[in-house]
Amino acid sequence: MKSFKIGLAGYMGAGKTTCSQIFVDHGAAIINADHVAKYLMEQDRYIKKRLIEEFGNGICNNEKISFAKLGRIVFSSMDKIRKLNSVVHPPLLDTIHKLLTGKQDQIVVLDASLIPLWNIDNWFDIRIWVYAPFVTRLERILNKPECNLSRDQISKRMILQQKLFSPPSVKNWKYVLNDGKIEAVKNAIGEIVEVESI
Repeated sequence: MKSFKIGLAGYMGAGKTTCSQIFVDHGAAIINADHVAKYLMEQDRYIKKRLIEEFGNGICNNEKISFAKLGRIVFSSMDKIRKLNSVVHPPLLDTIHKLLTGKQDQIVVLDASLIPLWNIDNWFDIRIWVYAPFVTRLERILNKPECNLSRDQISKRMILQQKLFSPPSVKNWKYVLNDGKIEAVKNAIGEIVEVESI
């Protein structure tokens, strides 16, 4: 199998995690941008210092960043989202690029909602946009065991994300519908892997 890199994006609740697992079943390595971002916010002292400067000491619990508290503040306005992004995204993108280029002779998938916002299309051999109806995405998030937000809070976060960036061009991206028909999603991803690994 030749080495190639896949960018997997989609709005929150689109089902990127499900798609990532399907790629794992095809032998892919997954880089989850959310996990990398949280690791950096927890471990990088400079990032933590900048976040406290921007959003106050109230985002911490026992000197550790509380992502629940940070999320409540950040998702209150587009301005705060952009402030968070200005602190976290530069080191996050640097780390992700190193992780991507460090993996050879395999399928590597970056699971990251914000690929279209970051303008890093040229990092990937192929790009996949996972999509589903708004209500479907809302219900998925609401039904996650770890979800501690109300329907209204989730809806507001989803709308803010959609205002932050638009879906990518269908000319340069492969679109995969994930509306709950898992076999159709498996078939779509299987076809992409088969074609690209030839």
